[in-house]
Amino acid sequence: MIRTLLTATGLFLSVSLLAQAPCNLTNSSGCDCLDGSNNCDLLPDLTIAQVLLNDAGSNPESVGELGVSVSSPNIGHGPLRIIATDYFVCGTDTVLEPGGYVGSCPDGSDPRQLIKQRIYHKNPDGSMTFYDRWAGSMTYHISHGHMHVDDWGKYSLRNEVPGVDPIDWPIVAEGAKLGFCLMDYGSCNYYNGHCVDNAGNVLTTNAPNYGLGGGSYSCGLSNQGISAGYTDIYYYYLDGMQIPIPASVCNGTYKLVVVLDPYDYFLEEDETNNVKVATVTLTQQGGGSISIVTDGPTSFCEGNDVTLSIDAPASSYTWSNGATTPSITVSSTASISCTAVTTCGLQTTPTVSINVAPATAPVGADGTTCGPGSVSLNASGAGTLRWYDSPVSSTVLATGASFNTPSLTSSTTYYVEAETGSVGPTSKVGPVNHTGTSFFNGSTVNSHLIFDALTDFTLKSVKVYTDQPGNRLIELRNSSGAVLQSATVNIPVGESRVTLNFSVPTGTNLQLGTNSAYNNSNFGYVSPQLRRTSASMAFPYTIADVTRITNTPYGTSYYYYFYDWEVKEQDEICISSRTPVQAIVDNSPGCTGTLACTTPPSTSVSGISATGATVSWTSGGADVVQYQVEGRKAGTAVFRSTNRTTLSYNVRNLKSSTAYEWRVRSLCSDGNYTPYTALSAFVTPAGRLEDLTPSFSLFPNPSAGHFEVQLQNAHGQGFLTVENLLGQTLWTSQVQ
Repeated sequence: MIRTLLTATGLFLSVSLLAQAPCNLTNSSGCDCLDGSNNCDLLPDLTIAQVLLNDAGSNPESVGELGVSVSSPNIGHGPLRIIATDYFVCGTDTVLEPGGYVGSCPDGSDPRQLIKQRIYHKNPDGSMTFYDRWAGSMTYHISHGHMHVDDWGKYSLRNEVPGVDPIDWPIVAEGAKLGFCLMDYGSCNYYNGHCVDNAGNVLTTNAPNYGLGGGSYSCGLSNQGISAGYTDIYYYYLDGMQIPIPASVCNGTYKLVVVLDPYDYFLEEDETNNVKVATVTLTQQGGGSISIVTDGPTSFCEGNDVTLSIDAPASSYTWSNGATTPSITVSSTASISCTAVTTCGLQTTPTVSINVAPATAPVGADGTTCGPGSVSLNASGAGTLRWYDSPVSSTVLATGASFNTPSLTSSTTYYVEAETGSVGPTSKVGPVNHTGTSFFNGSTVNSHLIFDALTDFTLKSVKVYTDQPGNRLIELRNSSGAVLQSATVNIPVGESRVTLNFSVPTGTNLQLGTNSAYNNSNFGYVSPQLRRTSASMAFPYTIADVTRITNTPYGTSYYYYFYDWEVKEQDEICISSRTPVQAIVDNSPGCTGTLACTTPPSTSVSGISATGATVSWTSGGADVVQYQVEGRKAGTAVFRSTNRTTLSYNVRNLKSSTAYEWRVRSLCSDGNYTPYTALSAFVTPAGRLEDLTPSFSLFPNPSAGHFEVQLQNAHGQGFLTVENLLGQTLWTSQVQ
């Protein structure tokens, strides 16, 4: 050990060559404390290697992507040691599972295992002790086949704002939160320039307590960490080490911002050196373009809507419908575009077509039955008509324009709806076949495809290739890796198409891959042993307005496992509102037979003379309002009728020696008529001598105003009218 002594009289250098005291996890006598004492916690101090961030070759750019390489050296006085516990988290539930959690969480996601950080303590007597503290969680990483510490870091591309903390700069593009397998990738001595203290000094073997921790931490479940004076490195070609760059991002100069331990799970000597910034100049992004993004399908039924926005920040917006807001809601058929002032200047999106299908409710026709019974209901409208017994029932009673109800005793309301639309088309996307001579990835790699669902659709099937037959568990996952749906399929040797029928929801950065644990159980390693293409790929693979396959965890120079996707778009089926239709049961007395109103039971004729007769009938009941009597000359077609409230009627002005027939019916209090009685007939007798032709005489004639009229041979009732030469009535009187 070399010590430097300063005195008032001069500088004296004293060198003592002593055997170096040990500094390891059981003996702290040779370990230094940050504060120079002999009694301290030996804490880690994680930082980020600026030299690797500044290396353009380690952070390569491609169209739509920036690779990122991160080295995280420990320049503190103690190791970062991770201890797994038997506590696991599923959603918001924490459970104790001694020996490990078996299977997946109820929602299909992988359980997160809670971890502790082990803090080593140097004691004055040279002994080493430790204590453990809670420090977040770790999750099994399906692509790498081992556990990753959650939320270890995050990285983003930003626009610099002078005077503002880098983590508050506007985000241009952002990578997923990093989950790292923490290990001693190499020493500060080997990766010279990676370990730099806050004063800018490069640390190698002179790092504090160099090697404390053993330098052999690995990706095992119980042996993760970073020794003092060592670093862990994740290069740009590893899973998750890419920042997807939206098409709206322009070429230009940006800042790459990397943050380690963003939520301060781990206790360190210095919490202020966990952020590093590097300058990045993008040259392959084509100057940027903007597009409209939607929160749902662009084809839908009347009564729904969709919200449109653009995929880039802007200072002003001008939509083709005249709106100037960042987003608009559209509920009718339209062609929409947006012109916006972005960081790339004035840009216009491609036009998006909004198609709204009508959902016109059918027109119903009520039906009636007189008394209990079935009622026939009818409706008219486009498409398929379906009948229900309530506005919300899912049970279809009948299909079609008519519906015969079951027997009813009271009036009942039924409902009819119309279904119109069309079945969604099926198309293919992705490379049709595997190409090239590179077939399989390594046995420790289980990768997946990353894609966007621009609307809901069904992934019916995919094409795969293998040299190893057997079952695979294929999974549809969200952007966080949580399993949404899965299918166990048997794949034979060679090329085959496997049926999935996954209902894919709208979303970004969805994943299609296989289950590592299932692969390991079947084949002895995490790789699914499915062919992948290693070549320059033509990403993105797109079905317009439906889906686009955008990337893989290892970048766009690979295409993993699933070829020639068979995609079925949503059926554009529109269901109208339901129209109420009344089945009316008329329980009025006239229909039920309880009304005291019938056809008169009997009829008779009396007082028949050459010119008249009296027709009579018996009562039809207490609920008869009046009677309708009608008669005619036998052999003729036309009846003459009259209404009477009595039970008889005196018929006059008949002709002698003539046959007549008549009938009568009742008008009931409910407004309905009963049937007529059967026709009754009678014949008037021949006229007598005295039954001469009627005549009259008028005198004086002409008259000055007073005159006398005498009638001869007149019988029955009649009217006598006097008119002048102009045909004007001067006088009239009824005579008997």
